[in-house]
Amino acid sequence: MNLHYGRFEIAKELVDHANTDSMLFKLFANIIVTRCELVFPNKYSYIGFSPQYFEELEEGELAPLYDITFYENGKIDVERRRNEL
Repeated sequence: MNLHYGRFEIAKELVDHANTDSMLFKLFANIIVTRCELVFPNKYSYIGFSPQYFEELEEGELAPLYDITFYENGKIDVERRRNEL
């Protein structure tokens, strides 16, 4: 079974001001969001499925937290956070 789930957070301001040309659209084109919630007051917390961005999990394993970095050249870097608390 292909379980490629992950958690990530994005600043509310970035989401609120996104347009169709933004890197957020490029990111979300490759993630199926299964949960999103506003973590008051300044960020959105997501859980999603993506074979492109998230490592495969064992059945029963919790979705790990990922850090997402957007670069001016259009590159998106998604890296699993190794030292989660």
